Amino acid sequence: IGVEVKGAKRWLSLYYFRLQPVELIKPFFVLVTAKILSSNLRERKSTNYNYIFSFLILTTLIILLINQPDLGQSILLISTWIAIVFISGFSLIYLSGILLGMVTLVTSLIIIFPQKFGYITQRLITFIDPSKGDSFQTEKALEAIRQGGLKGLGMGEGILKDSVPEAHTDYIIAVVAEEFGSLLSTFIVFIFIYISYKI
Repeated sequence: IGVEVKGAKRWLSLYYFRLQPVELIKPFFVLVTAKILSSNLRERKSTNYNYIFSFLILTTLIILLINQPDLGQSILLISTWIAIVFISGFSLIYLSGILLGMVTLVTSLIIIFPQKFGYITQRLITFIDPSKGDSFQTEKALEAIRQGGLKGLGMGEGILKDSVPEAHTDYIIAVVAEEFGSLLSTFIVFIFIYISYKI
């Protein structure tokens, strides 16, 4: 029922803007999974059922996301679930097995359905060797960072946001570097490092 953009139906059109339902699901998924895993902690038997129940919720979401296709958000949800389960005290051996199974599943999907997930292989090849793929966006982002210099061109003066599709998501740090300079973008990176350290 979503709006198709670049071969994927991930967005709902709400007149003035588009919304990706998965953006609403992500915070609730974290809260629901944490609530499920933290209930009945003293009864080990019940906790095992809680792990299975949270895994079934994850699996349902992954099936819906892969069908769109949206492998990036699927990997993000899987990583989030693994992190929460690890923090809850789940056996590292079992968790490693689940992670290996997930990696095998994703690799199998890419091999079995190349027409649907071929773009992932192409992105990996381009990342490893930029000359073998379309590196237009990367070149534009690097050019924008160079143009911004240390102090930037000024707010709203950058051209990257107009020349690259989805610059507000995929290349936001390049947009910031072009308009506000490398000093501010480096400061933003340090803020994220500090937040990660405090977490």
